This record gives sequence, structure tokens and C-alpha cells, in this order.
Amino acid sequence: MENKKTRTAVTVLGLGKMGTAIAKTLLKENVRITTWNRTVDKSLVLEPEGAITASTVTEAIMSSQVVIISLSDYGVVDSLLRPLHNLMADKLIINLTNGSPIQSRQTANYLMSAGAHYLDGGIMAIPPMLGQRNALLLFSGSETAFNHHKELLTTLGTCHFIDEDPGRAALYDLALLAAMYGMFSGYLQSIALIKSAQVKAREFTPMVVQWLQAMTQTLSRMGEDIDSKSYADHVAARLDMQTTSFENLIDTYKTIGIPVDLVLPLKHHMETTVLNGYNNANFSSVFETIKGNKLNNDES
Repeated sequence: MENKKTRTAVTVLGLGKMGTAIAKTLLKENVRITTWNRTVDKSLVLEPEGAITASTVTEAIMSSQVVIISLSDYGVVDSLLRPLHNLMADKLIINLTNGSPIQSRQTANYLMSAGAHYLDGGIMAIPPMLGQRNALLLFSGSETAFNHHKELLTTLGTCHFIDEDPGRAALYDLALLAAMYGMFSGYLQSIALIKSAQVKAREFTPMVVQWLQAMTQTLSRMGEDIDSKSYADHVAARLDMQTTSFENLIDTYKTIGIPVDLVLPLKHHMETTVLNGYNNANFSSVFETIKGNKLNNDES
């Protein structure tokens, strides 16, 4: 019996590193792939693996009921799809282009008004990870479409449907990236500090990993504190004491000659939170300042 995925026809628009990884992963699963890229050479490279090259976006979209988009930004997506409004009826458009929640909703609106089904997605992985379980993909939009094509989508990685609001996956994507960039920034700053003592980054990094793994164990508790606003519970280190200790970090940056522009905003938020009465609270209380909420000092 023919495999279900063998009968699936998918078009991939955009063959950057991620788009190429998407196409190659699906080709390995016997999916019939048509590709389009502004630079045709990137499409031709995939022909020996079984891909079909479309010479135009119109040809590419007409070739498949499922269209996966991986382009540089939503401006490019809109410039390619809006002129083809009349071709979208009953197509499933899976947009994996990175963007904002507003952009996702705007794109969803005009595509659905043309009769298309729409899924917006965020890929929380680098291209070599696609096809593995640790590649995380987030989707929002048409839950019916997601469920119908879940077998296809899971060939790319572990998939989660978030919400029928098309912008929700983009919001989750950006929120996760915020956490990632915070970690990366902190790591690079730690290396800048340690290298002042001529210590190799590769020697110090295992200790950073061990420390961060230990600290991530506190995130669940921090999340509970934020949801309940119970910042005075489970206080292992008072915020006012942490704020005082943070001065040592700033002073050392200055002594060594490391710019303090990345850490000063956090110092300001910590000080503001303390001044608003949360001196006896835990670090989670800084969330209220970050969010711009007026703090309730009854818990201090």
C-alpha cells in the first residue's frame, strides 16, 4: 500500500538554509516537493534528490495544495502572495517565516479572505536539527488544518499547536527567543569577565553550563510566583541584598573595561522594584517593573 506521505504534494517557497532543510527533510519522507527560490540554482541543487523546480511563484503554488513558506521576512511574503490572491482558495498556507504577532494576523487575514487555510509557525531549532525530535515547532491558526496534516508536520520535529489566534505562535517564538538571547548575552559577558584573567572560554564554559542548569530549576517556582504575585514567599535571597551585590558586578565591569550598557537596565529595574517596596521579595518581583506594572508593596 502506498504511504500516505508519498501522495502528499508540498511546495516550499524560499530556499535559504531553513527552507532547504525543510525541503530535504520532507524529501527523505517521500513527500512530493516543488520548490521555488528567487535564485534558481538553490532549487536545481535539490532536483537530484527528487524535488521539482518551479520557474515562477504562480507555478509553485499551483503545484501543491500545501505551501510551506520560509522567507526572510513578511514583507517578502506579502509581495509574493498578495498578487496571487485568486490562487489561494482551499490551499493550506504554512508560514514559517519569522515575524511579529501583528504581521502573522495580517497575513492570515488576507489569505483566509482569499479562501486559504492558514497556519503560522515558529521553528525553535537550527536547520541541522530538523527531522529530529528535539526540533520544536510551534503552530497557531487553523487547528483543523494542523490536525489533518499533523503526520506531515511531525516529520520536521516535535510539533505543538498553541492557539487558533494566528499570531500566538509568533508570540511564543519571540518569548522563547527573548529567553535564549538573555542567556547568550549573559554567557558572553561572563566570558568577557573571565578572560580578563587569561582563562580560556572552553575551560570556563562547563562551569557556566553546570551553573545555568542548576538555576533553570528555579524557573518553575518563579513562574508560580509571577502568576500568584506571591513574591514574598520562598525567598532564598532578598532582592535588596541582590541589588547591593549587583554593584560589585558593575564595579568589576568598569575596572576591567567591559561596557556596562547591557547590565545597567537590569540594575535600574532591580533598584526600582526595591524602591517600590519589594526589598524583602525574591527576584521574581522584578517582573512587575519589566512589565510596567505598579507594584503593590503590601507583600514587603
